[in-house]
Amino acid sequence: MSKKILELVVFELLAGVDEASFLANAEAVSEWARAQSGFISRDLSRSEDGGRWIEVVWWETPEDAQRAARLAESSEECAPMFAQIDVSRATMIHGVPALSHAA
Repeated sequence: MSKKILELVVFELLAGVDEASFLANAEAVSEWARAQSGFISRDLSRSEDGGRWIEVVWWETPEDAQRAARLAESSEECAPMFAQIDVSRATMIHGVPALSHAA
């Protein structure tokens, strides 16, 4: 039985990036992610102060998450969104669930 894995990315946009353009590019990344093996879901949120973005992606296995991360680096669909992010300040973490979902 596979164990799902969380991908958490916290980042800021580069100065001057238009939010509408960023969100359009983020939707293109969602479409790309849906086509990747092991993809479960993706959510994108913004901090209340608007300075940071929080991306939560669920994958079926750690291998799926790692493969998608490698493929995203050279993906034409992901490049426009990545070009709008301050990658020097971004943090990406993969983690396995420690407690069951409490809905």
